[in-house]
Amino acid sequence: MKYIYINIQKIKNKTLNTFYENLNIVYKTKINKILTPQKRKQSIAGLMLLNILLNSEYNLNLNDLKINYNKCDKPYIKDKNIFFNISHSFDYVICAISDKEIGVDIEKIRNTNIKNIKWFATPKEQEFIMKSKNINLNLFKLYTLKEAYFKMKGTNLNNLLNVEFDLKNDKSDTKSFVHHTKKINDYIFSIIEKK
Repeated sequence: MKYIYINIQKIKNKTLNTFYENLNIVYKTKINKILTPQKRKQSIAGLMLLNILLNSEYNLNLNDLKINYNKCDKPYIKDKNIFFNISHSFDYVICAISDKEIGVDIEKIRNTNIKNIKWFATPKEQEFIMKSKNINLNLFKLYTLKEAYFKMKGTNLNNLLNVEFDLKNDKSDTKSFVHHTKKINDYIFSIIEKK
């Protein structure tokens, strides 16, 4: 597993524009459907990070590959044993790549309505978060873990309460997956890779 992240405010517009102009028409068409400039910038940056990882790890170029999507909109590279996932939140974009199924999620740590915790945290997870010194940090840590888990599985988020995480550890190794969580500035991301 390899990953790369970037603050999109640190990417020069010229760099993004040049990358966009060199994308094939399939990717450009998808980007052109995005309505807001911020989300367009996030999308271009995500593909740019994916291209960097494809090039450095597999000596491949994004324009030479076909990305398909499963029924839950999870992207995958057709005819290759390469799995990737991209996530963005406000100014940060992250991309993870592996030869196994992988999911990644990044979130800006911010004040949020703690009542929302009940729809995605088990009672044990809720107890840990509510007793922690930094409720928002641990709430978003859990949320990124759950989002990354379901992205790795390639399914929707209907069963958030069916998986439980030990929030004391930033790295974990279970029978079916490994996970890694890291804080960068005011953001936290989690990556989950299938074993």
